[in-house]
Amino acid sequence: MNERRRYSRRSILRAATVLPASAALTSIAYEAFMGKEVDLSGYQATTIAHNAALTPETLYRALRSSVDYVEVDITLVDGKPVVAHSPKEYRELSFFDRKHQDVERILDQIAKAQKTPMFDLKNEIRNIADIPKLTGLLNESPGSMVSSNTHGLLNSIRANGYNGKLLYSIGNKGAFDNFSPLDLGENAGVSVQWELLNEAKVANLKSYGLTVVAWNPTTPGNIKKTLEYGVNAITSDNTELLGTIGNPNIMIADQEHQLPPAG
Repeated sequence: MNERRRYSRRSILRAATVLPASAALTSIAYEAFMGKEVDLSGYQATTIAHNAALTPETLYRALRSSVDYVEVDITLVDGKPVVAHSPKEYRELSFFDRKHQDVERILDQIAKAQKTPMFDLKNEIRNIADIPKLTGLLNESPGSMVSSNTHGLLNSIRANGYNGKLLYSIGNKGAFDNFSPLDLGENAGVSVQWELLNEAKVANLKSYGLTVVAWNPTTPGNIKKTLEYGVNAITSDNTELLGTIGNPNIMIADQEHQLPPAG
């Protein structure tokens, strides 16, 4: 056997076929890992930092970002409005951390940063008239918005003199299917989980004069898709990414993995 000829013609042809295919697969895997660049500069939308006031760290990031609004989640603990998702979440905080969840303190920080609050009122709050302090805080926040998944609460807020935008919050298909746009009155809108929306649904909601807010897409691809639906505003945990909307100088890689969802 000729020692100089170690490989048959068949093996050489096989290698010639397999190696380019392997290189192509490697390239595809690399691109999938690195992501593709997404350009959000051609879109316009109001931007809202999702759940931003729940910790000092997330509030700090939101206040230093370019977002328009900072979401402030408010619940009731022993009749007192505090910044938290629930009374249980608040009571699990240390005494030191509870000091940072004072509504007035957080609103003061938001005002100093020249941002505007979007109040998300939790289910423990039933009638705004029962909480004079909160009524005052809402009315003293010019340009703010208030969201709730309870029509009765939104109506009580309007009845107590609030002139800002009221947003009916929708987080599941059942609530979306049963929603009546005619119940909200003037200067109103909806805050909808983004995966429930499409272009036709957004157009239909807008036809009733409603502002459409989408929450909580967190990847460039999902945010671009939501913007293409024609929404008026986007609420997201990813405040850095929100800053690329309408910014011609920034392009960002679309990654497959999203940030963990927050309630």
